[in-house]
Amino acid sequence: MFTLLKRSISTLQYIQLPRLQKIKYIPPHAKDITPEEYLKSIGRGCEQIADKFESMEQLLSKTSEELEAMGVKTRMRKYLLESLEWFKRGKEPVKVELPKRRNKYIKDKERVKLERMKKLGLA
Repeated sequence: MFTLLKRSISTLQYIQLPRLQKIKYIPPHAKDITPEEYLKSIGRGCEQIADKFESMEQLLSKTSEELEAMGVKTRMRKYLLESLEWFKRGKEPVKVELPKRRNKYIKDKERVKLERMKKLGLA
């Protein structure tokens, strides 16, 4: 998908940077991808907010507070910031799908609903 061959600093050097420098750090491989491509590659509906970013530099420099002010929901914001952190460290963007919930209690719900209807005299 994306080849990340050139790095200006190593992952260890990036981890040791102070917080404010980490926020401002733009990896060299960020120039090879657009915000739309990146947000589509990480999934979970993040491509919906692609129009809010003009460049990868703008996307990479956003903080949680700035994303919240832009109207990005909490779960998407946390997922996006985590994936951006890994991207800055040199990892390729990976789509992580949420597991589907099981309809475990459908039979119980129907039984409880029937009991309530009987108490009210409607069943």
